[in-house]
Amino acid sequence: MTMTMLFLIFGLSVLWFVTWVNQRKIIIYEYEQAVHFKKGLYIQTLSPGRYFNFSMDSKVQKIDMRSRMMSISGQDVLSADGVTLRTTLIVEYSVTDAKQAITGAENYQTNLYAMVQLILRELISQYAIEDLLRNRAQLNSVLSDQSKSKGQEFGVNIERVSIKDMMFSGDLKKIFSQVIKARHEGLALLEKARGETAALRHLANAAKMIENNPSLLKLKMLESSGNTLVFGLKDIFAKE
Repeated sequence: MTMTMLFLIFGLSVLWFVTWVNQRKIIIYEYEQAVHFKKGLYIQTLSPGRYFNFSMDSKVQKIDMRSRMMSISGQDVLSADGVTLRTTLIVEYSVTDAKQAITGAENYQTNLYAMVQLILRELISQYAIEDLLRNRAQLNSVLSDQSKSKGQEFGVNIERVSIKDMMFSGDLKKIFSQVIKARHEGLALLEKARGETAALRHLANAAKMIENNPSLLKLKMLESSGNTLVFGLKDIFAKE
């Protein structure tokens, strides 16, 4: 075997070794954690840094720990009075326990998606449509609180759950708009009637005052005429 052939074999061996070492190298970034299993058993949770895994029966699985947002759209849910609503939710969450996120659920993101859906359906079914629209901010708070306790089961901290959209179907939207319009028109008519009632009451009070004090009418007539000189004051202020 020639020297050239030996150098070639040596070079290929070094290249293979370097490639193999690089394949066994694990870099965990600052925003990640990794879970180390050996022979199927949990060994430890690895913090950010560089590691080498030369064991053939070991597995290292990384988890992104950054805060993320999930959109849950197109959910048709029924209110307590049987109205169908199409809702879109925004879920803000982050993984706080990498081990629990991997071992507590087959796929923690799928579990999170389904869990928030179920909580939403159960919550919406407890309220009539008008209460839902009136108390939307309160619904967000209840959704967030209930989701947080469930998310901890698979290592997830749910920071906030918000209802982004809440829409009716086409026909119901038109009907509801008409109801709202009629309600506002009714309130406007009621306010107008209150104003007219107040005006009539004022007139009735004025008529009673004039009836009890006829001289007030003469004063009012003189005031309305715009005259600056007033005659017959003695007559006006004469005692009845």
